[in-house]
Amino acid sequence: MKKLYFYIQFILLFNITVLYSQPLTFTSNPTVFSVETTTGLSWNNEINLNSSDDQRARSGMWIGLIFTINTDVLNTQGYGFSIPSSAVITGIEVKLEKRAQGIGIGSSIRDNTLQLLKNSGPVGNTKSNSAAWSASDITEIYGGPTDLWGTTWEPSEINSPGFGCAFSAKLSAGTPGVFMEAELDEAQIKVYYTLTPLEISLVYFDAFIMEDQKVKLKWMTESETNNDHFVLQHSKDAIAWSDKATIPGAGNSTSPVNYECIDDETVEGLSYYRLKQIDFDGFTSYHKVTSVEIQPGKTNVSFGPNPTKDRIIFKCSKPMDTSLIIYLYDINWNQVKQTEKMFLKKNESNSIELNIPELKNGIYFYKAVMEEDVVSGQLVKED
Repeated sequence: MKKLYFYIQFILLFNITVLYSQPLTFTSNPTVFSVETTTGLSWNNEINLNSSDDQRARSGMWIGLIFTINTDVLNTQGYGFSIPSSAVITGIEVKLEKRAQGIGIGSSIRDNTLQLLKNSGPVGNTKSNSAAWSASDITEIYGGPTDLWGTTWEPSEINSPGFGCAFSAKLSAGTPGVFMEAELDEAQIKVYYTLTPLEISLVYFDAFIMEDQKVKLKWMTESETNNDHFVLQHSKDAIAWSDKATIPGAGNSTSPVNYECIDDETVEGLSYYRLKQIDFDGFTSYHKVTSVEIQPGKTNVSFGPNPTKDRIIFKCSKPMDTSLIIYLYDINWNQVKQTEKMFLKKNESNSIELNIPELKNGIYFYKAVMEEDVVSGQLVKED
């Protein structure tokens, strides 16, 4: 069997789990406009509501003495939201940029009604601001981060093309012969939502250098929720990362799931690996970083049999006098065995026997610690 010599060190750098504990937002402008005729004033140039650019939607007429009239209801829809299906909607905010033109003594333009549209129909609370509009552009905010407008919302209802808002204004004249006009420059909706944490309970994530200098990556999850897939990433500096492999996830699981991947394009020196996890909605979290360092040398550790029933025999050598301790860990990296410290003479092959009849069947990990060198591996115990 070809022998390869290496130095390997495991370093747990950090454990990052993205928890969406604070509200996220999605803001969008409408693309679909319609006017619901209510025997009021019609609207023109509704498409101008899709941006703040001084191009305005208008509704106006000549109004006689002490006369009040409402505009038709202007519907804005087609906002193009793509809120994740796992989101919890916490609030909705409507922004209107508006101004009044032709205001005379005793005249005013004010809000009449503002409602949200669900499946193209008005729902929930009706909002309006009783203050008179200004002759210059003002931006009015309705709703907010915790305002659901008196109803409940599912992400699918927000994402629907029929979602939007319906607005009308009230024009009141105090003098005869006044041309009054309500103007809207922009309509915008902001949706506030939260996401539950990506519930991936990662038990361990570790790397092992094999005899052909390939790196085996192994990890286990205790439970998974909404897990579409993992991406194994590699880096030489723990800053710039590149994708190595994509591994399908278990979706939803309440029992342990084991994963394994082999990197067969390794390079000498220190390398970092991390797990990128993506849920079915496309949201991402990162879990644990481990590192391995491959350096040519003459440190050698072999063991057998593998699988084993009740004992393991390690053969270790090093080109200098050194001490040796072998540690054995269960699948959760709890230490279950440890040899006494012994001393090895340079370039001599030393055999160390580790008896494990009392251990349960399963996967175990070992670390052979020879002062500055740490050689790790995996073994299986079975009947």
